[in-house]
Amino acid sequence: CITHLKKTWGKGLDAFSTQNAAHDVAALMKAVPTLGERTLFGVSYGTYWAIRTLLVAPQVADRVILDSVCPPTGCNLKFYNLNHSLVTQQYMADCAKDAVCGKHLGPKPWAVLTGLPAKLAKGHCSAIGSLAKWSSLRLYLGRLVQSMFWRPLIPVLVHRINRCTAGDVAALKVFSAFSEQNQTQQAQQPGMDSVLLGTHIRMSELYGNPPATNQEIAAEDAKAVVSYSPIDATAKLAKLWPRYPFPAEAKTWQSWQG
Repeated sequence: CITHLKKTWGKGLDAFSTQNAAHDVAALMKAVPTLGERTLFGVSYGTYWAIRTLLVAPQVADRVILDSVCPPTGCNLKFYNLNHSLVTQQYMADCAKDAVCGKHLGPKPWAVLTGLPAKLAKGHCSAIGSLAKWSSLRLYLGRLVQSMFWRPLIPVLVHRINRCTAGDVAALKVFSAFSEQNQTQQAQQPGMDSVLLGTHIRMSELYGNPPATNQEIAAEDAKAVVSYSPIDATAKLAKLWPRYPFPAEAKTWQSWQG
């Protein structure tokens, strides 16, 4: 894939950057007629992109909504998995304070979660399939914590897997089948995003300057209990990807008032 990209685009790959994407957004906002005020709305990487758009076109929007946390300073993806783990830890601490959640998981829900790797390694609850493998479960929990809708399933899954009664096994099998089917359907739907473009920008800008090494990425992932993305693929890409030059604007906030 990387060889194909280099052969097809060559130095032209450098044009696929946040900077040029910001110019695109600004041009579109200026070109499209509007009957009222303009709002620039950014989610996830979109917050990073929106801030860059304000940098290249400060007056392009009347208001800005940053609905995630990826600022020019402090958005380094070598901490991506660790941040998912820290959010999960905080969420489990809140579980202890909740009457229903705390009743089932006790005063230390995070300790129940962190105790699962050792139990699963000994064959605990093996009847539930892939969810009984910690390497799979930690990634699954990391995906769930990203969504406000799916996040409440984390303590439920931890409780059922930890307890593992016959009823739990039956419920977890049904849930696992539903989850796999849902993920397959989502993967088959055409989207507005590009894995290649996203990888290009992540590898060029969002792993720092100089970019994080394989060892640094792995070291931060090792601190994470739950994890969002497999570290082996990321480390390989970090070494091989044809990055574009790191932009000076990547670390710049725009002073702006709508």
